[in-house]
Amino acid sequence: MGHDAERAAELAHCRGFRRDRATACLGAMIERGTTRVRTYAQVDVDAGLERFEGVLAAREAHRNRADVEVIAFPQAGLLREAGSAEVLEEALKLGADVVGGIDPCSLDRDPVRHLDIVFGLAEKYSVPVDIHLHEPVSWACSMPS
Repeated sequence: MGHDAERAAELAHCRGFRRDRATACLGAMIERGTTRVRTYAQVDVDAGLERFEGVLAAREAHRNRADVEVIAFPQAGLLREAGSAEVLEEALKLGADVVGGIDPCSLDRDPVRHLDIVFGLAEKYSVPVDIHLHEPVSWACSMPS
């Protein structure tokens, strides 16, 4: 089997594994009384939509048992790899309920551009924003006004 075929087989296995794991996890939460979930699904250039699609499959599998809100979450940032914003937008097209962002200063090093992308997508798709901030206090002081 060639490298491309091996990678395709590996990705297919991982997709199924992630879907099954997310579905089982959500099922266990519901069995313990959870009725509403807000969850993060990582989207990035390397993983693509694989994790996101697994979470969507879990939401669909349990659609009559719990309300699940899915955040398309750019764990690796938006500006470090070409195509990251496009993957985030594709997740919104496929049904993400919320657009995510992460550390626009310390991770992407360009808070204006990062936030313009996130809020631009939020406006375009009429979805809320959820940004993880782990920024040190010193970054807040150095942001442009």
